[in-house]
Amino acid sequence: MSSCLKPCKKCNAITERYNDGKCKPCIRANNKKWAAKNRDSINERHRKWNAENADAKRATNAQYRAKNQKLINERRKAKRALDPSIEKNKSAKRRSAKGLLPKNIVSKLLIVQKWKCRCCDGSLENGYHLDHIVPISRGGTNTEGNVQLLLPQCNLQKYNLTFEEFLEKRRNNSLHVNVNGDINTVLGYPAC
Repeated sequence: MSSCLKPCKKCNAITERYNDGKCKPCIRANNKKWAAKNRDSINERHRKWNAENADAKRATNAQYRAKNQKLINERRKAKRALDPSIEKNKSAKRRSAKGLLPKNIVSKLLIVQKWKCRCCDGSLENGYHLDHIVPISRGGTNTEGNVQLLLPQCNLQKYNLTFEEFLEKRRNNSLHVNVNGDINTVLGYPAC
């Protein structure tokens, strides 16, 4: 629709108008009022649409993140610069995790895991990450029983999932995890 300037009978101002003669500012104001009154039904409709289109939305969001990673990182840095409590809260959560790891935990884990990634059975000779099986962000502890060594790419893919959730995700995506009965044959550990 193209617009033209005409006086409005409701607001008595010369404003942009639609071709059908309706005042743009008045229509926008009415739309805002309606949205404020019907917030619950609008939210319900959005929730329903999001549930029905979750996979498509997830794919669109992933595509956006891949294209705009630099912009996203800049926004995060700016947000942290404006509100330093974000980083403080994150650090405090890590520090408040219960338990202490011994200094020789990595060498113990390398021996127990036979220099193999617990997720994909790859060699840990070229590098590894110390991973919390139940992430600290999800209430995990900083104890020997809650850590393992993973290849960097496995740990980054795991993100903040528990190890069981991560293995299930890999199984669903038909990635390198074979389960034989109750023993995970790739890992040599009981299947989760």
